[in-house]
Amino acid sequence: MSARAFPFFFPVYLFACTACGKGLAKGEGVLCTRCLRSLPRDRDSHLEIELLFAGECRIDPLFALFQHHRASRHRRLVHAVKYRDREQLGVYLGKMIGERIAGRVAAEMIVPVPLHPARQRARGFNQAARLARGIAEVLHLPTREEVIRRVIDNPSQTGLNPGERMANVERVFAVTDREALEGKHLLLVDDVITTGATIASCLHELGSIPGIRVSVACLSRALVS
Repeated sequence: MSARAFPFFFPVYLFACTACGKGLAKGEGVLCTRCLRSLPRDRDSHLEIELLFAGECRIDPLFALFQHHRASRHRRLVHAVKYRDREQLGVYLGKMIGERIAGRVAAEMIVPVPLHPARQRARGFNQAARLARGIAEVLHLPTREEVIRRVIDNPSQTGLNPGERMANVERVFAVTDREALEGKHLLLVDDVITTGATIASCLHELGSIPGIRVSVACLSRALVS
């Protein structure tokens, strides 16, 4: 992935790099060349996926654009996508994910992890859906936001340990159209994976659908020390 590849997707509308805060040069968008080149690519998810989601439905590799830890400047990207109402940023980073996984996943549709309706109304957007839109533009796949919904408005996962995270998202999702998913290969999209509790909860609901296959893509994998 070259540092020059992605600014062509994105109209330059920012004056500062989202990661380091330094001014952007002409032709740079979202990330400066230095931060784009130093983006900590995630290379370990393929090795950990079977252990992370053991016992859930059949899953193909997990794709994360990068990984970050608490002190990483690239963590600011995650916060900008998650909490700031900047639609073009989410779509742009979704395109980066799409470029990363193009030719490596044979999914038939893209499904963003849903927010609870009350949470989405309060925030005004679903960050996973924005990432999914960018991925869809690259992979030329339909996005189906309605096939799974969040039925419980659970508290934020921030600050919870792995066991508490798993309990916090237990049975919070429900499949709304089982027939549409039978025998299909989905690309499930979320913003960040930390312990995998949210994705595991989704997979638990999807796992009873005959013939379903799931790949997972996210913006970043948070490293927990």
